[in-house]
Amino acid sequence: MGDKKTIILIGKTGNGKSTLANVLYDEKLSEGENLFKEGDGARSETKKSKSKEFEYKGVKHIIIDTPGICDTGSGKNEDENREREVYREIVEAIYDHSIKGKGLNQVLFVTNGRFTDEEKKSYALLNKAFFNEDIAKFTTVVRTNFPKFEKHDSCREDIEKMANGNDELAEMVNSCSRRVIHVNNPSIEVEDEDELRINQRKRNKSRETLLKHLSSCNEVYRHEFSKKPSDELKEMKKIRDKIIKCKLELVKHEDDINKAKNKITGLWTPAFGVTLLDNSEYGTGVAQQSKYKKELQSIDEDFKTLLSKEKEIGDFDSLRKLTEKHVAGMEKRLNWLRTQLDIELMFQEKAEQEALQVQPSKFGGSSAMPATNELGGKCKCEVFTADFKDDDNNSKSKGVVGIMTFSQEEDKTIVTGMFKSGFKGVNEKPIATINDHCGNVLFDLKDLNIEVTPDGGTKSFKHVYSDLKIDGRPDSIFARDAKARSGGHDNYYSNKDKRQQPSSPPPSPPTPIVQIGTPPAKAPMRPYGQ
Repeated sequence: MGDKKTIILIGKTGNGKSTLANVLYDEKLSEGENLFKEGDGARSETKKSKSKEFEYKGVKHIIIDTPGICDTGSGKNEDENREREVYREIVEAIYDHSIKGKGLNQVLFVTNGRFTDEEKKSYALLNKAFFNEDIAKFTTVVRTNFPKFEKHDSCREDIEKMANGNDELAEMVNSCSRRVIHVNNPSIEVEDEDELRINQRKRNKSRETLLKHLSSCNEVYRHEFSKKPSDELKEMKKIRDKIIKCKLELVKHEDDINKAKNKITGLWTPAFGVTLLDNSEYGTGVAQQSKYKKELQSIDEDFKTLLSKEKEIGDFDSLRKLTEKHVAGMEKRLNWLRTQLDIELMFQEKAEQEALQVQPSKFGGSSAMPATNELGGKCKCEVFTADFKDDDNNSKSKGVVGIMTFSQEEDKTIVTGMFKSGFKGVNEKPIATINDHCGNVLFDLKDLNIEVTPDGGTKSFKHVYSDLKIDGRPDSIFARDAKARSGGHDNYYSNKDKRQQPSSPPPSPPTPIVQIGTPPAKAPMRPYGQ
């Protein structure tokens, strides 16, 4: 990596990641400028990954602050959705710098020393989901809020205490060869001048200590990643769906137990059927899928064991306690399995976006511009865009912002796109069509798999159509739309297909309209660049 080092900060909400990022970045701490928003409590102030570059002793450093893991407080469903947003932000940061970019020099796992269950989950995510186990060689544990951070003996004693335990904390510290840096970064948002001066000195000392350590971190971590074929991705998604179903079955079973009270007989049902994941339905899979599949089957076996134990219990209180204990354990395992699957699929989706060359659009939405051929000179305009803009000049957009592209290569047309907004609260997949100016459907884009995201946008999408032509030949949609505009082709306006013939031809040039959603948002198809 030469004269540039890239460092990513990962950890639980409230452990001081953003404060640490400010301390590392800001050489003039006395100015008190917080480029990374600092917070205090269970809610993360960092919503998006943010990176800044600075120079220290002639070496450029890129510091990446990520949203806090285990951000809680909104309720179970909201917390789960928020967690997945956080995971996606971290995945994108890792992809951009460690897969697409030149690599990472160091991961700083930020902890305040209270190694809770949430802290354990954060570290498990670090080396078993976001990265592989090799990341331990490139990880430093940063112990924040350590009052005696300037005393070497106290720091060594703390490391020994953590490393010699019999818990996950000891495993974490030893896995990264006891690379632990102690810091103390008190707030500089104080009114007392003496306290401010003392706090600034501590932050300066913390920065000096950490940057001295980073100066020796010269090796580069490159994240191992390979794009999976579509059939394997489908299998992973089916397993994820099965996990969701299993969780619902567990909740239902526990509710049935609680409602039964003294009416215990006849309560039990067959196991929730993970064993239905047979090869005929889900394929044989590869190593990674087998891991998920085997874990699901193991959970199913535990559920069957629970059912057998429940049949042997005669009083309700004992039955309820047994069920609650085992269901909680299985739910925890299912959640962890779902998390691992989600993160791996996020990496795959990010790779797909990169393959589609997704980038910010000059039109204000999002664009996906595939490579295309010139069709041997048959047509100079075989790439068209439908630009959805929510502005005064395009009121038909209905709040939908985004772009779709149509690129013909030989006898097939690739349709790609992404939407930034306009689908908030939409539960069904949006349906798109290409219409003429009278509302007649020229082509139904029914095979587009458009997935709505929680923020009201969509994931990038792509589909190849063998029966959609946009190159101006007689069977293309532009030739058909030209007939609609001229109003002079009886075959086009036959009584059988009940098309509406315009009273007068619309103005040229012919530009079919792409329509999506209900109520429909509309945008004309135009040659790319116009």
